[in-house]
Amino acid sequence: MLVYPVEFTNCAGRGVPLSAVVPASAGAEASAVDGVDVFPFADLLQVVSFLRGDARPDPLPVLTYDPAAGDGCAGEDFAEVCGQVAARRAMEVAAAGGHNLILVGPPGAGKTMLARRIRGVLPPLSREEAIETTRVHSAAGLEVPGGLFRWRPFRAPHHSISGVGLAGGGATPRPGEASLAHNGVLFLDELPEFRRGALEVLRQPMEEGRIAITRSMQVLVFPARFILIAAMNP
Repeated sequence: MLVYPVEFTNCAGRGVPLSAVVPASAGAEASAVDGVDVFPFADLLQVVSFLRGDARPDPLPVLTYDPAAGDGCAGEDFAEVCGQVAARRAMEVAAAGGHNLILVGPPGAGKTMLARRIRGVLPPLSREEAIETTRVHSAAGLEVPGGLFRWRPFRAPHHSISGVGLAGGGATPRPGEASLAHNGVLFLDELPEFRRGALEVLRQPMEEGRIAITRSMQVLVFPARFILIAAMNP
């Protein structure tokens, strides 16, 4: 999403509040920012008309956020699991304390099923966390339904992923899976199948909660504070 801030002055010379002109598809996301009048437009002709003062539509209302609205968004919940008392207890403790976890068991034991349901016992996102999570996904070019994240992300990359895919980077640096899991869960299924080099890049985010990507002219820092859950066969 590209946001172009514009400050206007009317004929009487009096300034009006800071405004932002955004694509129509990004209007809901931009309206989550307080203190800015957001005007979404479908094409540049509408933008020119707006800047000239020929058309002055009403700004979008500020997007409200209700943490309780995200309770049902995870989809899968521990209430659907029968048995697995010890494993469920371990995952509840990990969720409560933000601890990392590794599940070891034979195929079909329910490792992936349990991991996908941990969001059901994580606390809802605060408004600040929701905005921060939305910013990361927006920087990666991913659309956020409703304009604002209302549930904790759950990322489960394939074991063939590269270090750049996990940590982020590229010619035009973008967040990787570790950053997309910020404020949520990063699930690595079949852990021994991941490349060692890819796993090594997770050391910094697991220690510092962020990833710094250095280029010749700049240093980009992406947040990456997540719960790591791994699964493997004995």
